[in-house]
Amino acid sequence: MSRQKLFKIIVIAIFLALTTGCSLKAPSYSTNFETVNNLKEAGLLQAKVDIESKANAIQKFQIRGGVFFSPYGNNFDNYVESIIENTLKQAGLLDVKSDIKIYCNLITLDVDTSSFSTGVTNISGNFKVTKNNTVIFSKTISVQEIFNSHFVGAIAVENGANSFAKSSVKLVDKFLNDKDFMNSLTKDKK
Repeated sequence: MSRQKLFKIIVIAIFLALTTGCSLKAPSYSTNFETVNNLKEAGLLQAKVDIESKANAIQKFQIRGGVFFSPYGNNFDNYVESIIENTLKQAGLLDVKSDIKIYCNLITLDVDTSSFSTGVTNISGNFKVTKNNTVIFSKTISVQEIFNSHFVGAIAVENGANSFAKSSVKLVDKFLNDKDFMNSLTKDKK
């Protein structure tokens, strides 16, 4: 075995030792500007996002021994709600004094990297909108993303974490672009 190969193996082993089994923050998300534009064009009422601690919220998830925590709030409901809030803000539809509230309760958060070639992220949540404490929208929405996994744990963990962030944005996009959601917030339904 050449010194170069041995050096690569040692570097990978050290990297795996440092990244596997550690507590990590989930990666940040990037807002989908197509959704922002759709919301701007829809002429919707302003709303606020109810970001609060929930007893049954998903606090962490695991990818090959790496435990991930939310960088937004103290659970992954807050992570998704942060995406909603940021998207609404960029669309000019966020009003913290609004009597319309948006809630999210994640039901499923699973990032599977057990295959050496393909990983799967499944996220589902119950989204609810209230106006003056009356439910005007409630729906469970799910997304699934297939991504490249890898036999090297560090690569699989990174790909899985990135898939989680992308899937979270896709979940929010699916919710915010839902016709029933948009109908519940149309301005002519004051």
